[in-house]
Amino acid sequence: AVDEGYTVWVQPWSQLKLIHIPPRLGTEAFFILHALLLHGEMSLDTMSMLLPFTTNQIRQTLYQLTQLEIANQYNGLWRVTLLGYPVVRQKLESEGYLVDEKF
Repeated sequence: AVDEGYTVWVQPWSQLKLIHIPPRLGTEAFFILHALLLHGEMSLDTMSMLLPFTTNQIRQTLYQLTQLEIANQYNGLWRVTLLGYPVVRQKLESEGYLVDEKF
């Protein structure tokens, strides 16, 4: 039979190289990551209006998160990366931030 669909290769979680959150990450990073998890994606301007940090602090922290492959930007909107999501959610939960329920 001819397969006219898409092939999706799935790798078990145990074989994925998950992102590591370094201990040096500051308060700004946790606030930004929490906002991104709550809202899905946000622009720098929106983060600057909502978060208690300067635009430069947010921009610098986003650059750091990009270097760590925890966050990325697409079409002007920032979001947590797919591989970063599980570890970010777990870290925020362990720090006492409100997160969604586990399934």
